[in-house]
Amino acid sequence: WEIIVHHLHHRGKQWGTTTGNQQIQPHSQSANPTTFTINNIVFKEIKGSQFSGDNSQDPWEHLCHFQEVCAIQEVPEHVTEDQKKLRLFTYSLTKDAKDWLYCLGSGTIQTWKELEEKFLDRFFTYKQFQERKAAIVNFKQHAKESLYQGHQRFKLLRRRCPNHQICTT
Repeated sequence: WEIIVHHLHHRGKQWGTTTGNQQIQPHSQSANPTTFTINNIVFKEIKGSQFSGDNSQDPWEHLCHFQEVCAIQEVPEHVTEDQKKLRLFTYSLTKDAKDWLYCLGSGTIQTWKELEEKFLDRFFTYKQFQERKAAIVNFKQHAKESLYQGHQRFKLLRRRCPNHQICTT
Protein backbone atom coordinates (compact mmCIF):
# COMPACT_ATOMS: atom_id res chain seq x y z
CA TRP A 1 0.00 0.00 0.00
CA GLU A 2 2.85 2.39 0.78
CA ILE A 3 4.17 2.13 -2.77
CA ILE A 4 0.79 2.86 -4.33
CA VAL A 5 0.00 5.74 -1.98
CA HIS A 6 3.47 7.21 -2.43
CA HIS A 7 3.19 6.87 -6.22
CA LEU A 8 -0.19 8.63 -6.30
CA HIS A 9 1.01 11.36 -3.98
CA HIS A 10 4.26 11.78 -5.89
CA ARG A 11 2.53 12.20 -9.24
CA GLY A 12 0.31 14.88 -7.76
CA LYS A 13 -2.06 16.45 -10.21
CA GLN A 14 -1.57 13.92 -13.00
CA TRP A 15 -3.91 11.30 -11.58
CA GLY A 16 -6.63 13.81 -10.82
CA THR A 17 -6.88 15.64 -14.12
CA THR A 18 -8.36 14.91 -17.51
CA THR A 19 -6.40 14.92 -20.73
CA GLY A 20 -8.31 17.94 -21.96
CA ASN A 21 -10.52 16.17 -24.47
CA GLN A 22 -12.30 13.90 -21.99
CA GLN A 23 -15.73 14.73 -20.65
CA ILE A 24 -17.35 13.19 -17.63
CA GLN A 25 -20.84 12.16 -18.65
CA PRO A 26 -23.63 10.10 -17.19
CA HIS A 27 -23.54 6.48 -18.38
CA SER A 28 -27.11 6.34 -19.54
CA GLN A 29 -26.89 8.81 -22.34
CA SER A 30 -28.38 7.13 -25.33
CA ALA A 31 -26.95 7.23 -28.81
CA ASN A 32 -29.19 10.24 -29.55
CA PRO A 33 -29.15 12.41 -26.41
CA THR A 34 -32.06 14.79 -26.06
CA THR A 35 -32.57 17.98 -24.17
CA PHE A 36 -35.69 19.42 -22.61
CA THR A 37 -36.52 21.68 -19.72
CA ILE A 38 -37.33 19.79 -16.55
CA ASN A 39 -40.45 21.03 -14.74
CA ASN A 40 -39.54 22.44 -11.28
CA ILE A 41 -42.22 20.38 -9.54
CA VAL A 42 -41.02 17.21 -11.25
CA PHE A 43 -37.41 17.95 -10.37
CA LYS A 44 -38.21 18.64 -6.70
CA GLU A 45 -40.33 15.49 -6.46
CA ILE A 46 -37.60 13.34 -8.00
CA LYS A 47 -34.86 14.84 -5.83
CA GLY A 48 -37.08 14.58 -2.75
CA SER A 49 -37.45 10.81 -3.06
CA GLN A 50 -34.02 9.71 -4.20
CA PHE A 51 -32.94 6.08 -4.05
CA SER A 52 -29.55 5.50 -2.43
CA GLY A 53 -29.31 1.73 -2.69
CA ASP A 54 -29.78 1.31 1.05
CA ASN A 55 -31.37 -2.03 2.00
CA SER A 56 -34.20 -0.23 3.79
CA GLN A 57 -35.42 1.24 0.49
CA ASP A 58 -37.71 -0.59 -1.89
CA PRO A 59 -36.50 -0.52 -5.52
CA TRP A 60 -39.96 -1.46 -6.84
CA GLU A 61 -41.57 1.42 -4.96
CA HIS A 62 -38.87 3.76 -6.23
CA LEU A 63 -39.57 2.78 -9.83
CA CYS A 64 -43.34 3.13 -9.37
CA HIS A 65 -42.99 6.57 -7.80
CA PHE A 66 -40.47 7.64 -10.43
CA GLN A 67 -42.79 6.64 -13.26
CA GLU A 68 -45.72 8.48 -11.65
CA VAL A 69 -43.62 11.64 -11.48
CA CYS A 70 -42.36 11.16 -15.05
CA ALA A 71 -45.94 11.09 -16.26
CA ILE A 72 -46.33 14.75 -15.29
CA GLN A 73 -43.23 15.85 -17.19
CA GLU A 74 -44.13 17.23 -20.59
CA VAL A 75 -41.55 16.97 -23.36
CA PRO A 76 -41.33 18.09 -26.98
CA GLU A 77 -42.84 15.77 -29.59
CA HIS A 78 -39.43 14.53 -30.76
CA VAL A 79 -38.56 13.23 -27.26
CA THR A 80 -39.65 9.64 -26.59
CA GLU A 81 -40.82 8.25 -23.25
CA ASP A 82 -37.58 6.24 -23.05
CA GLN A 83 -35.45 9.32 -23.61
CA LYS A 84 -37.41 11.26 -21.00
CA LYS A 85 -37.09 8.52 -18.36
CA LEU A 86 -33.42 7.87 -19.10
CA ARG A 87 -32.64 11.56 -18.68
CA LEU A 88 -34.65 12.00 -15.47
CA PHE A 89 -33.64 8.75 -13.75
CA THR A 90 -30.12 9.98 -13.00
CA TYR A 91 -31.61 12.64 -10.72
CA SER A 92 -33.63 10.04 -8.81
CA LEU A 93 -30.50 8.32 -7.50
CA THR A 94 -27.92 9.20 -4.90
CA LYS A 95 -24.93 7.61 -3.12
CA ASP A 96 -24.29 3.93 -3.99
CA ALA A 97 -27.13 3.80 -6.50
CA LYS A 98 -25.78 6.79 -8.42
CA ASP A 99 -22.27 5.28 -8.31
CA TRP A 100 -23.68 2.05 -9.73
CA LEU A 101 -25.38 3.96 -12.52
CA TYR A 102 -22.24 5.86 -13.46
CA CYS A 103 -20.20 2.64 -13.44
CA LEU A 104 -22.31 1.18 -16.24
CA GLY A 105 -20.47 1.67 -19.49
CA SER A 106 -21.37 4.71 -21.56
CA GLY A 107 -23.95 3.82 -24.17
CA THR A 108 -24.74 0.41 -22.62
CA ILE A 109 -28.31 1.44 -21.90
CA GLN A 110 -30.47 2.28 -24.89
CA THR A 111 -34.00 1.83 -23.52
CA TRP A 112 -35.88 2.44 -20.30
CA LYS A 113 -36.69 -1.29 -20.11
CA GLU A 114 -32.95 -2.13 -20.14
CA LEU A 115 -32.24 0.35 -17.36
CA GLU A 116 -35.20 -0.83 -15.31
CA GLU A 117 -34.06 -4.47 -15.59
CA LYS A 118 -30.45 -3.66 -14.67
CA PHE A 119 -31.63 -1.54 -11.74
CA LEU A 120 -33.81 -4.33 -10.37
CA ASP A 121 -31.11 -6.95 -10.98
CA ARG A 122 -28.79 -4.85 -8.84
CA PHE A 123 -31.06 -3.57 -6.08
CA PHE A 124 -33.90 -6.10 -5.76
CA THR A 125 -32.07 -9.01 -4.18
CA TYR A 126 -33.00 -12.66 -4.43
CA LYS A 127 -33.52 -12.67 -0.67
CA GLN A 128 -36.06 -9.83 -0.96
CA PHE A 129 -37.80 -11.68 -3.77
CA GLN A 130 -38.02 -14.90 -1.71
CA GLU A 131 -39.30 -13.07 1.38
CA ARG A 132 -42.00 -11.27 -0.58
CA LYS A 133 -43.03 -14.36 -2.48
CA ALA A 134 -43.27 -16.30 0.80
CA ALA A 135 -45.48 -13.55 2.25
CA ILE A 136 -47.84 -13.99 -0.72
CA VAL A 137 -47.85 -17.79 -0.57
CA ASN A 138 -48.32 -17.88 3.21
CA PHE A 139 -50.88 -15.08 3.34
CA LYS A 140 -53.50 -15.35 6.08
CA GLN A 141 -56.19 -12.94 7.09
CA HIS A 142 -55.46 -11.40 10.52
CA ALA A 143 -57.90 -12.17 13.33
CA LYS A 144 -59.44 -8.68 13.58
CA GLU A 145 -59.02 -7.84 9.92
CA SER A 146 -62.08 -7.53 7.70
CA LEU A 147 -62.20 -9.45 4.43
CA TYR A 148 -61.82 -6.15 2.58
CA GLN A 149 -58.75 -5.14 4.64
CA GLY A 150 -57.19 -8.56 4.15
CA HIS A 151 -57.77 -8.40 0.42
CA GLN A 152 -56.21 -4.92 0.25
CA ARG A 153 -53.17 -6.15 2.19
CA PHE A 154 -52.87 -9.15 -0.14
CA LYS A 155 -53.01 -6.89 -3.21
CA LEU A 156 -50.30 -4.71 -1.67
CA LEU A 157 -48.07 -7.76 -1.15
CA ARG A 158 -48.55 -8.71 -4.81
CA ARG A 159 -47.83 -5.16 -5.91
CA ARG A 160 -44.56 -5.13 -3.97
CA CYS A 161 -43.45 -8.28 -5.80
CA PRO A 162 -44.90 -8.08 -9.31
CA ASN A 163 -42.69 -10.87 -10.62
CA HIS A 164 -43.95 -13.36 -8.01
CA GLN A 165 -44.90 -15.93 -10.71
CA ILE A 166 -47.89 -17.15 -8.71
CA CYS A 167 -51.16 -17.67 -10.52
CA THR A 168 -53.80 -15.85 -8.48
CA THR A 169 -56.84 -16.31 -10.69
